[in-house]
Amino acid sequence: MNNSSKAHHSPFTSALLVVAKRPAPGQTKTRLSPPLSPDQAAALYECFLRIPSI
Repeated sequence: MNNSSKAHHSPFTSALLVVAKRPAPGQTKTRLSPPLSPDQAAALYECFLRIPSI
């Protein structure tokens, strides 16, 4: 049987694990302060975490 004409199907599925800190003001993305306030930096970081990865 010629396998070159068949599509390759993997028994595995893909997964992505994201490990991140809780977006707490003054604890995450501290290098953004200034120019952002600690609350703004934490809010921006939370937005980054909500962006779906492809």
